[in-house]
Amino acid sequence: MALRATIFKVHQRTISRVLSFELAILFNRMRTALLYSIVLVLVNSNLPCHGLNTSTLFASAGAGSTSKSDYVCFHCRHGVMNLGDVMFIPSTLSARTFNHTVTGVGRKLMLQHFVNPQDHSFDLVTVSKANVAGNGRFYEEHSWWPGYLWQIAVCPHCRRHIGWIFEQAVSDEDAIERFYGLIFSQLSHNA
Repeated sequence: MALRATIFKVHQRTISRVLSFELAILFNRMRTALLYSIVLVLVNSNLPCHGLNTSTLFASAGAGSTSKSDYVCFHCRHGVMNLGDVMFIPSTLSARTFNHTVTGVGRKLMLQHFVNPQDHSFDLVTVSKANVAGNGRFYEEHSWWPGYLWQIAVCPHCRRHIGWIFEQAVSDEDAIERFYGLIFSQLSHNA
Protein backbone atom coordinates (compact mmCIF):
# COMPACT_ATOMS: atom_id res chain seq x y z
CA MET A 1 0.00 0.00 0.00
CA ALA A 2 2.85 2.41 0.82
CA LEU A 3 4.49 1.59 -2.52
CA ARG A 4 1.25 2.34 -4.34
CA ALA A 5 0.93 5.70 -2.54
CA THR A 6 4.55 6.58 -3.38
CA ILE A 7 4.07 5.71 -7.07
CA PHE A 8 0.85 7.75 -7.12
CA LYS A 9 2.63 10.81 -5.62
CA VAL A 10 5.53 10.56 -8.08
CA HIS A 11 3.10 10.17 -10.98
CA GLN A 12 1.04 13.13 -9.70
CA ARG A 13 4.16 15.37 -9.47
CA THR A 14 5.22 14.37 -13.00
CA ILE A 15 1.80 15.20 -14.44
CA SER A 16 1.79 18.48 -12.50
CA ARG A 17 5.23 19.45 -13.89
CA VAL A 18 4.24 18.57 -17.48
CA LEU A 19 1.01 20.53 -17.22
CA SER A 20 2.83 23.50 -15.67
CA PHE A 21 5.40 23.47 -18.46
CA GLU A 22 2.73 23.24 -21.20
CA LEU A 23 0.69 26.01 -19.60
CA ALA A 24 3.80 28.21 -19.36
CA ILE A 25 4.51 27.72 -23.08
CA LEU A 26 0.88 28.47 -23.98
CA PHE A 27 0.88 31.57 -21.76
CA ASN A 28 4.11 32.89 -23.36
CA ARG A 29 2.72 32.38 -26.88
CA MET A 30 -0.51 34.16 -26.00
CA ARG A 31 1.39 37.00 -24.28
CA THR A 32 3.65 37.47 -27.33
CA ALA A 33 0.68 37.51 -29.73
CA LEU A 34 -1.19 39.99 -27.52
CA LEU A 35 1.81 42.35 -27.23
CA TYR A 36 2.38 42.24 -30.98
CA SER A 37 -1.31 43.02 -31.60
CA ILE A 38 -1.18 45.97 -29.21
CA VAL A 39 1.92 47.37 -30.95
CA LEU A 40 0.23 47.02 -34.36
CA VAL A 41 -2.84 48.91 -33.12
CA LEU A 42 -0.71 51.68 -31.59
CA VAL A 43 1.47 52.12 -34.67
CA ASN A 44 -1.44 52.09 -37.12
CA SER A 45 -3.51 54.50 -34.98
CA ASN A 46 -0.89 57.28 -35.32
CA LEU A 47 -1.15 57.89 -31.56
CA PRO A 48 2.07 58.92 -29.80
CA CYS A 49 3.88 55.83 -28.51
CA HIS A 50 6.22 57.29 -25.88
CA GLY A 51 9.00 54.88 -24.98
CA LEU A 52 8.03 52.36 -27.67
CA ASN A 53 10.81 51.72 -30.17
CA THR A 54 8.79 50.90 -33.27
CA SER A 55 11.80 51.16 -35.59
CA THR A 56 12.82 47.64 -34.65
CA LEU A 57 9.36 46.38 -35.50
CA PHE A 58 8.59 48.47 -38.57
CA ALA A 59 11.03 50.09 -40.96
CA SER A 60 8.94 53.16 -41.74
CA ALA A 61 7.90 55.98 -39.43
CA GLY A 62 5.02 56.83 -41.81
CA ALA A 63 3.64 53.31 -41.63
CA GLY A 64 0.10 52.93 -42.82
CA SER A 65 0.11 56.16 -44.80
CA THR A 66 -2.10 55.82 -47.88
CA SER A 67 -3.23 59.39 -48.58
CA LYS A 68 -0.76 60.24 -51.37
CA SER A 69 -0.38 56.87 -53.14
CA ASP A 70 -2.52 55.50 -55.94
CA TYR A 71 -1.47 51.95 -55.05
CA VAL A 72 -0.87 50.57 -51.57
CA CYS A 73 0.49 47.34 -50.12
CA PHE A 74 -2.19 44.66 -50.33
CA HIS A 75 -1.40 43.46 -46.80
CA CYS A 76 -1.02 46.63 -44.71
CA ARG A 77 -2.30 49.47 -46.98
CA HIS A 78 1.02 51.34 -46.80
CA GLY A 79 1.47 53.72 -49.76
CA VAL A 80 3.74 52.18 -52.43
CA MET A 81 3.38 53.87 -55.83
CA ASN A 82 1.59 56.47 -57.94
CA LEU A 83 0.19 56.03 -61.44
CA GLY A 84 2.27 59.00 -62.60
CA ASP A 85 5.43 56.98 -61.92
CA VAL A 86 4.45 54.03 -64.12
CA MET A 87 6.80 53.55 -67.06
CA PHE A 88 6.72 50.54 -69.31
CA ILE A 89 10.18 48.99 -69.55
CA PRO A 90 9.91 45.98 -71.85
CA SER A 91 11.94 42.86 -71.15
CA THR A 92 12.94 40.27 -73.72
CA LEU A 93 12.63 37.63 -70.97
CA SER A 94 8.96 38.32 -70.26
CA ALA A 95 6.72 35.32 -70.97
CA ARG A 96 3.95 37.71 -72.09
CA THR A 97 2.87 41.34 -71.89
CA PHE A 98 -0.73 42.43 -71.36
CA ASN A 99 -2.91 45.44 -70.51
CA HIS A 100 -4.67 45.93 -67.21
CA THR A 101 -7.31 48.65 -66.93
CA VAL A 102 -7.35 50.49 -63.59
CA THR A 103 -10.96 50.40 -62.40
CA GLY A 104 -12.49 53.82 -61.84
CA VAL A 105 -9.59 55.62 -63.53
CA GLY A 106 -9.78 54.15 -67.02
CA ARG A 107 -6.01 54.11 -67.33
CA LYS A 108 -4.30 51.05 -68.79
CA LEU A 109 -1.19 49.57 -67.25
CA MET A 110 1.17 47.33 -69.17
CA LEU A 111 2.00 44.28 -67.09
CA GLN A 112 4.65 41.68 -67.86
CA HIS A 113 4.47 38.04 -66.82
CA PHE A 114 7.68 36.41 -65.55
CA VAL A 115 8.59 32.97 -64.21
CA ASN A 116 11.60 32.63 -61.90
CA PRO A 117 13.99 29.64 -61.73
CA GLN A 118 11.89 28.16 -58.89
CA ASP A 119 8.88 28.16 -61.26
CA HIS A 120 7.01 30.91 -59.37
CA SER A 121 5.22 33.34 -61.67
CA PHE A 122 4.70 37.08 -61.23
CA ASP A 123 2.90 39.86 -63.09
CA LEU A 124 4.98 43.01 -62.77
CA VAL A 125 4.32 46.68 -63.33
CA THR A 126 7.45 48.80 -63.82
CA VAL A 127 7.75 52.22 -62.17
CA SER A 128 10.40 54.92 -61.87
CA LYS A 129 9.73 55.57 -58.17
CA ALA A 130 8.35 53.38 -55.39
CA ASN A 131 8.10 53.57 -51.62
CA VAL A 132 9.80 50.23 -50.92
CA ALA A 133 12.82 49.01 -48.98
CA GLY A 134 15.64 46.92 -50.41
CA ASN A 135 16.27 43.57 -48.75
CA GLY A 136 19.64 41.85 -49.11
CA ARG A 137 22.26 42.45 -51.77
CA PHE A 138 22.04 43.02 -55.52
CA TYR A 139 22.34 39.98 -57.80
CA GLU A 140 23.34 39.73 -61.44
CA GLU A 141 22.28 36.17 -62.19
CA HIS A 142 18.72 35.43 -63.36
CA SER A 143 17.88 39.10 -63.97
CA TRP A 144 14.71 39.60 -66.01
CA TRP A 145 16.28 42.73 -67.50
CA PRO A 146 19.69 41.90 -68.99
CA GLY A 147 22.27 44.50 -68.00
CA TYR A 148 20.53 45.16 -64.67
CA LEU A 149 21.23 43.88 -61.18
CA TRP A 150 18.25 43.02 -58.98
CA GLN A 151 17.45 43.23 -55.28
CA ILE A 152 14.35 42.05 -53.43
CA ALA A 153 11.98 44.91 -52.55
CA VAL A 154 9.74 44.73 -49.50
CA CYS A 155 7.02 46.95 -48.10
CA PRO A 156 8.77 49.25 -45.58
CA HIS A 157 5.85 48.82 -43.18
CA CYS A 158 4.96 45.10 -43.06
CA ARG A 159 8.16 43.78 -44.74
CA ARG A 160 6.24 41.60 -47.22
CA HIS A 161 7.92 40.85 -50.56
CA ILE A 162 6.41 43.32 -52.98
CA GLY A 163 8.79 43.23 -55.98
CA TRP A 164 12.35 44.00 -57.04
CA ILE A 165 14.66 46.96 -57.44
CA PHE A 166 16.65 46.97 -60.69
CA GLU A 167 19.91 48.93 -61.11
CA GLN A 168 22.30 49.19 -64.05
CA ALA A 169 25.14 46.68 -63.84
CA VAL A 170 27.37 48.99 -65.91
CA SER A 171 26.77 52.72 -66.24
CA ASP A 172 25.05 53.55 -69.53
CA GLU A 173 23.82 57.09 -70.27
CA ASP A 174 21.15 55.82 -72.69
CA ALA A 175 19.58 53.38 -70.19
CA ILE A 176 17.47 53.98 -67.11
CA GLU A 177 19.70 53.92 -64.03
CA ARG A 178 17.17 52.43 -61.60
CA PHE A 179 13.58 51.23 -61.73
CA TYR A 180 11.21 49.02 -59.78
CA GLY A 181 9.32 45.90 -60.85
CA LEU A 182 6.35 45.58 -58.48
CA ILE A 183 4.25 42.43 -58.13
CA PHE A 184 0.80 43.58 -59.16
CA SER A 185 -1.04 41.04 -56.96
CA GLN A 186 0.73 42.54 -53.90
CA LEU A 187 -0.74 45.99 -54.64
CA SER A 188 -4.22 47.34 -54.06
CA HIS A 189 -5.73 50.38 -55.79
CA ASN A 190 -6.26 53.17 -53.26
CA ALA A 191 -9.67 54.31 -54.46
